[in-house]
Amino acid sequence: MGRLLDLISARFIGLLEAIMVLMMLGMLILVGVNVFLRIGANSGIDFAEEIPRFMFIWLTFCGAVVAMKQNTHISVNMFVHMVGRPVQKLFYGITQVLVLVCGAYITYGTFMLHDIIYQNASPVLQISTLWVYGVTYVAGPALTLIALANLIRLVLGRVTDRELAETHEDDPEELAARELEKVGEEMAAEEEAAREQDARAH
Repeated sequence: MGRLLDLISARFIGLLEAIMVLMMLGMLILVGVNVFLRIGANSGIDFAEEIPRFMFIWLTFCGAVVAMKQNTHISVNMFVHMVGRPVQKLFYGITQVLVLVCGAYITYGTFMLHDIIYQNASPVLQISTLWVYGVTYVAGPALTLIALANLIRLVLGRVTDRELAETHEDDPEELAARELEKVGEEMAAEEEAAREQDARAH
């Protein structure tokens, strides 16, 4: 059962990442074409201004879900590193509860405003704005479920120290430490090669 849930989760995140790529490409193409037409032909495409805004909304919410799942949201972790593991667990739990409440509230708010969103039409394309703001039907439940799963893992003791401290791969301190370590290894290798050459020469 656990493997099935992991597979479904991985496929879902993969789908969201594919949607994000499509949104990025669509925004790039439409905005680029519109800019080119305005500069070169003194004209433009009306929907090329509206659709990128809609795509950006989808990109933002899908990205929020993916970042939540991969624990890569921007965070301030200076204080977290200064406290012990029990306090880190407490902070982690509070964070997940807040995300759970926000995700549930987003879902509830979208459901309550469903009729209004559905009946409203976009200014240019005249499509239902449900196609735009309906992304919260995806993001809200997804954020809620991810936060709930993280809380369950926290209770079962399956949350790693890396997750508690929110240390990411692109953390500046880690990058600097890895670069220094790499430079040190290269210098040590060069010194070793120089010694071998000296030994051969003698």
